[in-house]
Amino acid sequence: AMSNNEQHIVPIELLTKFLAGEANAEEQMLVKKWKDHSDENLKEFNAIQKLWNQTETAARKETIDINAEWDRMLDAITPAKTRTLPIMRIVQIAAAIIIITGLAFLGIKQSQIQTLKSTFAKTETIELPDGTIVSLNAKSKISYPKDFGIASRELTLKGEAFFEVTKNKELPFIVNAHEAKIEVVGTRFNVRAYKKQTQIKVTVTQGTVKLSEKKQPTKKTILTAGETGTYDRQVKAIKKKPVADKNDISWKTLEMHFSNSPLTEVIAVIQNTYHMEIIISDSVKDCTITVDFQNQDLASVLKVLKSTLDLTIRKDGDKLYISGAGCR
Repeated sequence: AMSNNEQHIVPIELLTKFLAGEANAEEQMLVKKWKDHSDENLKEFNAIQKLWNQTETAARKETIDINAEWDRMLDAITPAKTRTLPIMRIVQIAAAIIIITGLAFLGIKQSQIQTLKSTFAKTETIELPDGTIVSLNAKSKISYPKDFGIASRELTLKGEAFFEVTKNKELPFIVNAHEAKIEVVGTRFNVRAYKKQTQIKVTVTQGTVKLSEKKQPTKKTILTAGETGTYDRQVKAIKKKPVADKNDISWKTLEMHFSNSPLTEVIAVIQNTYHMEIIISDSVKDCTITVDFQNQDLASVLKVLKSTLDLTIRKDGDKLYISGAGCR
């Protein structure tokens, strides 16, 4: 049962949750009970609801004037010729104005962000509002505002994606990938930016790409078709290579090329291409192989590795284990 004190005052955080539509059934009942307990409580609820609606309107305009909201709040909670709320209650609500305004603002901003993601073991192809085609590798996601393509073409990538960007000189296409920023007008390129990897890698297959560190936006490295740019997150530096490794986009093309490559390197590419976790024993990790694969499934690829290097491959759950006697 609710005590007299609880019926007189409920925590402001609970009211903000209620007004934001985030209160659970029990919390909703508490607020409703409190509100219906007395005319005083109902007046206070109505005042705070009015305040909530005002701050939400301000948030929609994205021009929040805290001083103006404070004045509106005082009008709302001390209407003319009515009781004055206890001073502590005014202070409590005053503190909450910042929280309410922030919640409303964040709520509106969040609702304007579109997030698209791929699953653990599947790639996805998405067409953005501007016509750009994005191929998302497994365990990857992009986020962009709902008005993407109108005022700007800027998005955030976590993971790996291949972009086929629709040309628009007026609105540059920008990819934010952790500490790196990639800017193009219209081109084709791949970005690998997994959270746990120290390198952010940009592979260009068509056109020109500008790669920069977010903290140094004026220092841009120009990459053209057939070049690769790497941003090292530890040393905070960009390196450019005049060649593009076709294995960098094998997850999309299913084309792999290995020339005297150690098995560890081969398996890393295969894992990223076929989304299967593979564990190699130390006895065979340094074995080297020269082989090309084109549009083959994982079973065919493993069959070639097995016979060429005399490997033992076993599947246990969702993992593959590779072992063998070793290589000469």
